[in-house]
Amino acid sequence: MSNYFKLTCNVTGRDLTVHNDYFQKKIVEYGSEELLRTRYVCKYAKNLLKKGYDIQEIRNMLKLDKTKLPKISKDDMNAITKSLASTIINLDNFSIKKSDPDVEILINNLISQK
Repeated sequence: MSNYFKLTCNVTGRDLTVHNDYFQKKIVEYGSEELLRTRYVCKYAKNLLKKGYDIQEIRNMLKLDKTKLPKISKDDMNAITKSLASTIINLDNFSIKKSDPDVEILINNLISQK
């Protein structure tokens, strides 16, 4: 068995080689290897998604070759964005609320929709 595995970001198509321990940890986090492979998003893409860009906007901004990108089903797309929305809601928003009133309104709206 190999000690390293390749994960592909489903937004950018970038490959990440990870050690078996990290790979196993991610399988537990995602629920299965299949879900990990179909819903994995690299840190760079997560940051852009958290800033409010959608998957297609990110792909267009980065001028990615659409023929080489992973296909994302609607279910996987919804799961990715939902998991990021819960990350935003769980932020320690005290400092965010103090610094930006628009962000406070957004966070309150997300919390009320939960």
